[in-house]
Amino acid sequence: MFDKPKSTAIRKGINMMLNGRYGEVQVLELDSKLQRIDLKLQLNGESEVVDIVIGQYEVNDQDPEQPVIILHNIEISRPWMQELANDHVEGKIFDIPPKMSGMIKLVL
Repeated sequence: MFDKPKSTAIRKGINMMLNGRYGEVQVLELDSKLQRIDLKLQLNGESEVVDIVIGQYEVNDQDPEQPVIILHNIEISRPWMQELANDHVEGKIFDIPPKMSGMIKLVL
């Protein structure tokens, strides 16, 4: 079941980070029980949205100074982006930016 308030908060947070430079997340649906995220991303210069599914995510905040997130089972509607995600995102550990860590802890 998707959590609308949390989904809205994360979408707004990501869009603040993107600052319109690359595009905008138009739709983000978070299922915190299944740890799944579905989103639609409108990239600047693209006529169609990019559909992205993060089949599972893990947030590790054992180090409160530097929480991290790991993304699994990523599916992207653009083949070249899928390959990029397979090579550089799938299963990798990413630091959560300090300005986002408080929000991430609250919503995920």
